[in-house]
Amino acid sequence: MLSVAPSQNNRNRVQIELDSGEVFELPRTLAARHGLLKDGAEATPQQLRRICQEEGRFAREKAMDYLARAGHTTMEVRRYLHRLGVGEEAGQAAIKRMLELKYLDDAAYSRRRSELDREAGKSVRATRQKLLQRGVDRETIRLAVPEDPEGEAAIARELAKQLSRRYAALPEQEASRKVAMSLARRGFTWDTIRRVMDTTGFDLGEDI
Repeated sequence: MLSVAPSQNNRNRVQIELDSGEVFELPRTLAARHGLLKDGAEATPQQLRRICQEEGRFAREKAMDYLARAGHTTMEVRRYLHRLGVGEEAGQAAIKRMLELKYLDDAAYSRRRSELDREAGKSVRATRQKLLQRGVDRETIRLAVPEDPEGEAAIARELAKQLSRRYAALPEQEASRKVAMSLARRGFTWDTIRRVMDTTGFDLGEDI
């Protein structure tokens, strides 16, 4: 008879103890796949060792499935595997393999994210902040998402024109401030916003 309890370090892992006192730890999903969570389940030490050896393959398969659905950063994959109950050693090995196969590449991911964000009218600062939150290091971000004041101003200028139509019914200064705040929420600096507003005829007044 097996004694099964949640792992103290990860609620998605289980500790399986045999009558002999020998303890094994597995992702809950992998344990369930082998029927180890059922009432009255039994297994020999040899069977449990063999199942434990499957954790590395389990981690690689899950990482590949996750990356096949959408691009992700290294940290996102690490967090995903942790949520699945994958242990640190198996998780790190899976990530190493994904890097070797070029399925994981934070620099390439950052460049793609930058291109998509530019097309969506987002600022360099907003893109960089998003990548930081997803675990990309600052140097990778700096190289992948370079400063581009002229390009940034062009994006902001086009957005300002689009937003001006939305607020066309408002008094001029109120509409201008709403456009400016919308640009600020997209991560554009106030220097860029003032420059764009000045060259497109908006009136921000003196208190912004």
